[in-house]
Amino acid sequence: MNSILTKEECIRILRLYSHWNTSQQGYTDEESELFDERRKLIISATKQLLSTGTPENGVEIIAIERARQKVSEGYTEGHDDAHVAGELAVAGAFYAMESTGIDHGLDWPFDENFPREKGHSRLRQLQIAGALIAAEIDRRLRFGDKL
Repeated sequence: MNSILTKEECIRILRLYSHWNTSQQGYTDEESELFDERRKLIISATKQLLSTGTPENGVEIIAIERARQKVSEGYTEGHDDAHVAGELAVAGAFYAMESTGIDHGLDWPFDENFPREKGHSRLRQLQIAGALIAAEIDRRLRFGDKL
C-alpha cells in the first residue's frame, strides 16, 4: 500500500476489521482477492500506527496488538476458537501479572511450542495481556456467551 494513512484512518481501519474473520476457507477467487487487500490494509494501518509514536489510550494500544497477532502471527478466530479451556485468558493473566511480584500460582497454559515471551516493558506486557483477553472475549461472544 503506497498511501500514507492518518492516525485516525489507521484506528478506524483497525476498529472496522477488529472482528473480521481472517480465514480464507471457502472463499471464491474474487473474495480471496478482497481478503488479500483487507489484509494489506490492516498490515499497513498497524505498521503506520506503530511507527507514528505511542497511541493515545489503552484501547488503541490493545487494538494494535490484536491486529498484529491476527495478521503477523496467524492467531485468527479459527485458531482462538480451538482454545476452549480459557487458555487465552490465563495467558493474558500471566502477562498482566508479569513483574508485579505477586505469586499468582497459575501454570502457563501452552506447551513449549508456544513459550511465554519475556523481557518486555511493563506497557508492552499489558498490551499483550489486553489483546489476549480481548481474543478470549471475542471467542466467547462467537460461542454465544452473554454479559
